[in-house]
Amino acid sequence: GMATHSIGWLLIDEAGQAAPQVAVGALNVAKRAIIVGDPKQIRPVVTIPKAMNGALMNYYNISTKWDVLERSVQTISDRSNYYGAYVGHDENKTWVGCPLRIHRRCVEPMFSVANEIAYDNLMIQATNPNSRSKIQDIIPQSTWINIEESHSGNNKWSLDEGLAVMKILSRIVYDLGIEFLTDRSSLYIISPFVQVAEGMKKLLKTNDSWYDTELGIFNPKQDSEINEWINKSIGTIHTFQGKQAECVILLLGGNSKTVGAVNWAASAPNILNVAVTRAKNLILVVGNYDIWSEKQYFNELANELEICNINELFPEERKKHNIPDLDNLFN
Repeated sequence: GMATHSIGWLLIDEAGQAAPQVAVGALNVAKRAIIVGDPKQIRPVVTIPKAMNGALMNYYNISTKWDVLERSVQTISDRSNYYGAYVGHDENKTWVGCPLRIHRRCVEPMFSVANEIAYDNLMIQATNPNSRSKIQDIIPQSTWINIEESHSGNNKWSLDEGLAVMKILSRIVYDLGIEFLTDRSSLYIISPFVQVAEGMKKLLKTNDSWYDTELGIFNPKQDSEINEWINKSIGTIHTFQGKQAECVILLLGGNSKTVGAVNWAASAPNILNVAVTRAKNLILVVGNYDIWSEKQYFNELANELEICNINELFPEERKKHNIPDLDNLFN
């Protein structure tokens, strides 16, 4: 193996997403380290069970300051910085050695939502406020598309929410062409939950009603490009950290029987912060407004967005353009 201090510099990126123990070996062989990350974005995914972690900490008398379920390479590194600032509110207040102050990706309302829920309104926006996506010629402003609860099982996936997303994609494909999706990182569909992301992928792959076949657009079940787009552009919020798109559809999922999962997603600002800051120009939230808008952090998002149902999103133009009717697809 490599000897202690055998390399001059170690650079660690996305350190807020890395569990502390994974960097120990690399730090041991480095003389100096630059550790870059955002503790207000996605926390590390650690597979050790909570009960086992607690038992080991008690047995070895380990302070909670080193709890691998709560800490990251970034937060532990920040503690060693003499200079810094506290970021966040109350119990979520975090000491950061070199806080993020200049934001260069998102326009409103994504910038203000992230600034409020995660950065104590300390960020300064450096993005061109006039930046626009072609999608905004179809949907001018960020919007919450309210989908009332139609099922009460323990499945977080909602078919009605998925159909609403299909309608949005149908209109985008009709106006801008399928190449607008497949040739560039123009749109992502992300969710807090794996079950919801996988349900959305399956729905798009197994149904061709989200595009107008009369236009000669290829079948997603047969064409590798559209399947590649589905696989790369739909997933959980966790898997999209570090990425960006002109438009993001935040597909919430969940219902009154899965309140525990909803509460988990709203337990800290990290998940919502990452979700909204993937979108450069436009965010479309698809989900049950009554359930989610009452939750911490998500209430700030709700305050910034217009609210409508899916049929109000494209008023008379939908009929004029003969956009495929998906309302009775599964009836």
